[in-house]
Amino acid sequence: MPLTKSILPGAPKELMETVHYSRQIHEWYEDIYGDRLKFDPAGNARVAIYANGDIWEGPIPIMLGGLLAPSRDLTIVSEKNRQGPKIFNPCAHLAGITQSRLSRFSNDDINEVVLLYNLGLRARKVFQMFMKHDVLFAKAEADWSAATLHLTSQKPDFGQSLYSSSQMAEKYMKGLISLIGEGNPKQRHDLQKLFNELEKSLEGISELSKLLEALPQKASARYEYSSNLQEAYLAHKASLELVGTLGSAVVLKSFPATI
Repeated sequence: MPLTKSILPGAPKELMETVHYSRQIHEWYEDIYGDRLKFDPAGNARVAIYANGDIWEGPIPIMLGGLLAPSRDLTIVSEKNRQGPKIFNPCAHLAGITQSRLSRFSNDDINEVVLLYNLGLRARKVFQMFMKHDVLFAKAEADWSAATLHLTSQKPDFGQSLYSSSQMAEKYMKGLISLIGEGNPKQRHDLQKLFNELEKSLEGISELSKLLEALPQKASARYEYSSNLQEAYLAHKASLELVGTLGSAVVLKSFPATI
């Protein structure tokens, strides 16, 4: 059944009979996903950014190849500097941003945009490196996408976003444990125990355990209580930082030649 709002004259009878339902489904997708129905090369790699009192969606470029150079000037998207590397203005890529709104961003807002883009770029890099080693990495990346979607949707679901961030962390750590050959973690669901297992093989990661405090430990977290924006956003940031930093530690241990 095509997800379309209209059917051309002369269409088959069975298609005409389903057009009412097709319209409803299409409108539901538009209501929930909005412009995400359009193709975007950023794919799953997007971050939610809280700035100037709202949540914004920032697509992470496939390959930055330069420097993050934030600016309140919306006309500065990206450009090549003859004297240096290409620059990329993340503020200009926020979904739905206008010059009027961007002009009201405080320095803290700008810093938050840069922070989330850096977390997203780092996470995307390690996912690209590990994706072929275990299907869990693809599943974890899909959870990242879901966490962002449920935060930035026109009808946000903070509980689902919180749960997706937790699932991202769980599947990612399981993938890392399998990658470095430290036992079979597939049946474990306790984030702290998974982290403790990684800590046996990776040096200097103990400080990261505090990030787990922002992530629910049980699947029932998505319906046991009503999550809020702050909790879901903190979990989003924590999961991205966990992914990027743990990934770098694994690269140093197992793939030093790629650094």
